[in-house]
Amino acid sequence: MKQKRSLLPFYIIIIPVAALAVLLNSGILQQHVKAVSIGEDYYTCAAYNYYYYNQYNDFIDENSGKLEELGFDIKLSEEKQQYNDEITWQEYFSTLAEQKMLEVTALNLLAEEKNYAFKPEELKLKDEKMSIIKAKMLEEGFGSLHNYLISYYNNGMTEEIFEEQLMNEIKADAYKAALREKVELTQPEIDEYIRNHPELQRICEVRIIGLYPAKDRFSGDTQDQQWEDLSEKMSKLIQRYLATDHSEEAFADLAIRYSDMEETAACGGLYQVDMASEEAVTSWCFEEGRKKGDIGQVKTLTGEYLLYFLDGDGAIAGDKAEGILRETKADLLASAFMDQYLIKKNGFGMKLSR
Repeated sequence: MKQKRSLLPFYIIIIPVAALAVLLNSGILQQHVKAVSIGEDYYTCAAYNYYYYNQYNDFIDENSGKLEELGFDIKLSEEKQQYNDEITWQEYFSTLAEQKMLEVTALNLLAEEKNYAFKPEELKLKDEKMSIIKAKMLEEGFGSLHNYLISYYNNGMTEEIFEEQLMNEIKADAYKAALREKVELTQPEIDEYIRNHPELQRICEVRIIGLYPAKDRFSGDTQDQQWEDLSEKMSKLIQRYLATDHSEEAFADLAIRYSDMEETAACGGLYQVDMASEEAVTSWCFEEGRKKGDIGQVKTLTGEYLLYFLDGDGAIAGDKAEGILRETKADLLASAFMDQYLIKKNGFGMKLSR
């Protein structure tokens, strides 16, 4: 009897723990437990992870060559590494994710309040992005989209949850773009901004095709072999261009088909270069005698680029200044609305997230 009494509590404890482990690994809890709420809206742990791991993965992609310099080790848990004296890397990524969630929620609510009618071309971006993701899934050797999403966003992520959050982001971006278009500006405002920002007077327009080296998903490193493969890929791209009529249209078509620069590929690689751009790119663009139709190949720490020079006159500075001013004023409008909402965290849900 004595032995049975001592074992009974053990069984009572171990069964719920085992069941909890099964639930965690299945992702069911993450799909249903609330992590945060914003106003009357809430995000489950899986939805929270969408934003958290977008920040995490974007950081890895953008800084793959200098993670050690930044003090981040991809092999270690984010919560065990200090971003600075006050917060961990996990807290850093969480802050960025929560700010994005707040922005997305607020902009969607504002669009709803203003009865904004989204255009079909604004919403079709979801299907385009899903096609890109599915192509990447096949390229990286995942057997299914489910496995791909779990790998990048942790247990609990489903295609349905992913697409819902992606659509929310797309709607928020579309409405913010609409706010930018509604901003009223005067020419004196634009002229004053250019006078106060002389770097804008050194600006040019190009079409650009960017190719990035593959990197190890788990180490974040890019080896010499990957750079050699990238150079070979660039050589083939140049041969494709040389086989065309060398026109801007031919270059734009190649940008749409082959560029890794997702944000510019859709518009044929159209890109504005200023003094804040990568040094190797600006050096080529602002080289004396540069003229429309010039082609250049540039290698930087992030990848290799093929450039087609278009123009570099003062009108571009005006367009750039106008774009910055519109963005700033739209941000102020959005921020004023965002200030009405607070993020409330659920302790248990936050432990299940990330």
